[in-house]
This record gives sequence, C-alpha cells and structure tokens, in this order.
Amino acid sequence: MKNILIPTDYTQISIEEAALAVRQLESRFNIIFFHAFDMPASLMEVMVRGQAMQQHVLITENIRQRCKRIKQQNKQIGQIYFRPMYGSTLSVFRSYILANAIDMVLLPPNYRFVPVLQESVNPQPLFSKQVVPVVTATFISATHSINDGGTMHAPTIPVLAV
Repeated sequence: MKNILIPTDYTQISIEEAALAVRQLESRFNIIFFHAFDMPASLMEVMVRGQAMQQHVLITENIRQRCKRIKQQNKQIGQIYFRPMYGSTLSVFRSYILANAIDMVLLPPNYRFVPVLQESVNPQPLFSKQVVPVVTATFISATHSINDGGTMHAPTIPVLAV
C-alpha cells in the first residue's frame, strides 16, 4: 500500500481539497497529512513555546469526523494519519520521507502554504527538491450548452498532473 503525503493547515477546506484530489488515485493508499514546524533553537525556546507546538490541539473533532467520512466514502484509502514534521532542512525532510515510507507528495489544486502557528514552515522549497514524486491535482469543470442558450457547469473533476 502506498503512502501519500498531503500538506495541511488543519482546516476543513484543506481536508476537503485533499479528499477531491485523491479521488483520481486507483490503487489502495494511506494518506499522511502533514504540516512542517520549525525546531526550537534553544532549551529556553522549548520552555517558552510550551504547549503551543502540540499538534493535537490543531486537529479538531470536526476534522477527525470529516476524515472518518472521507475514508468511508473512498474504499481505496487504508488509513489517514496526521504527522507533523519538525525541522526545515532538506536532510530533515529526507529523513521524514524515509521514516514514513512516503511514495508521493500530492498537492491539492492551487495549493498555497498557510501557516497555522508562528513556528510553521513553508514546505514548498523542499517539495521542489524532488525527494519523491510531487503530483499536483488540478480540477477541470466541464461546460455543456442547454436548449435555452444558457450554460450549465458540471461538477469539477480532479485530474492529476506531475
């Protein structure tokens, strides 16, 4: 089973975008939602930050329930995990990829980094290093003419692009 890494900002919108993006994947896979956080530079920083760095506070009950429904609606999903990465260097990212056996990074369409804490780190420069394949899902909208000359838009369809 493949492990797909998807960046998140712990919002309903980011989870929904990920749910749409994975619909194109055919084989069974696990989703690993992640957010990168900077490492404290000193022991004093660790003490000052305290519980602000605790990720479990960011994962609300609504997010948990939505993930549960996504898994139930998409039989190709094995498990859904939330695993933060602490650090901002390429070597930390490589170690994270190896430790979590990541096969691919999947970016939702129009992905943009949204920090959730002061310690949040933009992972996009790391994605560009091609440690593993990075795939961006794009959504297309089919347009059909109807008899009265109006236009009807079909639901968006996810398409994966490398």
